[in-house]
Amino acid sequence: MKAAISSGLLDVSVIVTTRPAVFYGVQIITNGTNDATVTVYSEQSATGIILAQGVVLGASQFGLIGLSHPVSAEKGIYVAISGTGAKCIVTFDHV
Repeated sequence: MKAAISSGLLDVSVIVTTRPAVFYGVQIITNGTNDATVTVYSEQSATGIILAQGVVLGASQFGLIGLSHPVSAEKGIYVAISGTGAKCIVTFDHV
């Protein structure tokens, strides 16, 4: 079985991949004080189809959006991150 790909720790909004992909999930990490908001798009910018969106309260420090079945991201994957100290890790694979 082929392993999924990790984006690594991201702390800015960025294109994760420009290739067609499948999206498995996203870990959302706070700095322990401020809320973190992450939106994952099937696109190369903050437009188009939203694959996942989550807000984690600062004191919670961590949240996970894990999909039991991966979803298609035909136009690539873009992640938008907001909140002081917000970070995330996107799990995906190329098709």
